[in-house]
Amino acid sequence: PMSNVITVGHASVSDVTVDERPLAISVFEGAIRFDTTVGHTNVCIFDTQGRLHQQLDTVTDGTVISLPLGVYLIASDQQKRPIKVVVR
Repeated sequence: PMSNVITVGHASVSDVTVDERPLAISVFEGAIRFDTTVGHTNVCIFDTQGRLHQQLDTVTDGTVISLPLGVYLIASDQQKRPIKVVVR
């Protein structure tokens, strides 16, 4: 017998959002480059513990910043879903 069965209908899904201004990030040794067609504001770079490592008011296409080795999550006002990057 089945146990803990959950059924979810599509009618219960609402308020789905899509990032309309996608942000791409290229990773280089000790640095990252932002690749975007439009500027992004309030760009936050978090470590894996959730601590804010760096905050940038605005980034535009080609912006490069240096970061120490590590794993980071990056989000902006326009890119709500964080992007995971590994800097080596």
